[in-house]
Amino acid sequence: MADGLESDDKGRLYGGDLEHDVLCRRNPDGTCDPLAQGPELVWIDTLSVASDGHLYAIAMYGSTRLR
Repeated sequence: MADGLESDDKGRLYGGDLEHDVLCRRNPDGTCDPLAQGPELVWIDTLSVASDGHLYAIAMYGSTRLR
């Protein structure tokens, strides 16, 4: 289950997997790559690909937002 999705100019889709605390990338061929995973990546809900190509994500950690 994802909350917040973003895409890039190469047709890839990024999303946070709320059930497994992982940030994933879905490629145009349908394969998925985990980009980051850990207990600090709770509720990834805002994603953005910047003009320099970096992916930014915001997640909750307890009552603190991580950026």
